[in-house]
Amino acid sequence: MTATRRPRGATPKGYKPKRRIFNLNFDDDTDFPGLQITIRGLSTGRLLGLMALAERFTGRDFTAQSNEDGEEDESASFSPEDIRAIKQLFDGFAEALISWNVLDEDNQPVPATLVGVESQDFEFNIPVILAWINTIAGVSEDLGKELTSGPPSRGVSIPMEPLTTSLSN
Repeated sequence: MTATRRPRGATPKGYKPKRRIFNLNFDDDTDFPGLQITIRGLSTGRLLGLMALAERFTGRDFTAQSNEDGEEDESASFSPEDIRAIKQLFDGFAEALISWNVLDEDNQPVPATLVGVESQDFEFNIPVILAWINTIAGVSEDLGKELTSGPPSRGVSIPMEPLTTSLSN
């Protein structure tokens, strides 16, 4: 990076950051072996908003219908606010979705659209959406590798001698 002075009244050149594209490949040891998704990243604001929504549902048992006493389990029911939050998660996912290899019951490709997302089982969508959010929110292993300003860090030498204890009195 270099710093230069701009003449008064001159318009700076613009910079347009590239949006990242992510390829999510679900391995054989996942619940969805062979699933492949190509999806866009999100703006920071949109990501933070979806992360807040997703946090409400992480670890929640969506299949529970009643507690041990046979009464309705309130943790399994959805409030109108929960339903709106889930809809926003699905909308955000579908908006970023570029392609996927999901097939319907007739082995026909499911479109990578909101209609296609909503045609899938809830128990499929939630973990896939959470995997996507976790992927784009993660820190890249290459982050900062190209930063070379400043001197290299010096390692601190720590003596590695065994500690001895004396039990004699």
